[in-house]
Amino acid sequence: MGVRKLKARHARSAVWEETHSPGLGQQKVAVVMNPIKSRSDEARTLIENACAAAGWVPPRFFDTTAEDPGASQARAALDYGADVILVGGGDGTVRVVADVLAGTDTAMALIPLGTGNLLARNIHLDIGDLQGSVQTALFGHQRFIDTARITVENSRTGEAAEHTFLVIAGIGMDAEVVGDTNDGLKKAVGWLAYTEAGCGTSPGAARRCPSRWTTSRNRAGRSAASCSPTAA
Repeated sequence: MGVRKLKARHARSAVWEETHSPGLGQQKVAVVMNPIKSRSDEARTLIENACAAAGWVPPRFFDTTAEDPGASQARAALDYGADVILVGGGDGTVRVVADVLAGTDTAMALIPLGTGNLLARNIHLDIGDLQGSVQTALFGHQRFIDTARITVENSRTGEAAEHTFLVIAGIGMDAEVVGDTNDGLKKAVGWLAYTEAGCGTSPGAARRCPSRWTTSRNRAGRSAASCSPTAA
C-alpha cells in the first residue's frame, strides 16, 4: 500500500480535538523537573509566580536525577494528590512521566525544555515561549491524547521490558543515534548535535566520523553552529 493511501486510511488524529476545562477554582500543582536543563531555574520561578498570583498553594517540585529520570518523581507527585503534574524537561522526561500517569485521572502539562520537544510541537505549543507554556499548563483547557506501548524483548536472555511512548518509537540506527548524542553538544547547538552521532552510526560506517564544530552567538543571543568533517 502506498504512503498516501496508508496516511488516508489512518488519518484520525491521536489528539482528541475537543478540549475541556478542568473545572477547578484552585489546583494543587506538582512539577517533575529536569534540573540540568538550561532554562529550568527560569521555569521554576515562572511556575511559582503564576501559582502565587492565582492564590494557589505553592507548587511542589520533584527533581529528576540521572539514575531516576522521572518515574519515582511522578509517583510521588501522584501520592501528593496533585490535580495537574507539570513536566519540565525534554522528550525523555515527558515519556517517563507519561508512562506513570497514563490511565490515571491526573492531568499532565508540558513545560518544554528539551532539544526535540516532539510532543509539545505536535500539540502546537510555542516551544520558544516559556512563559506562555507555563500559562497554558496552569490555566489552559485539557484534552485527551492517545498513548502507545511497545514491548522490547532480548532474544538471547528472554528479558522483556514494556514502555509507553507518545509520538514515535525508534529502534536500530534511530535509537543508536539518540543514545550516542553528546549532551554537552545538545546544549550548545540543539538538534544539530544529532548529526554528529548520526555520522558515526550511518550504514557502512566502521567508526565515528571525526568532525570539527564551531559555535557562535548572534545578536539575538541564539546559538549558531557549523560542522566540517576532518580527515580520519
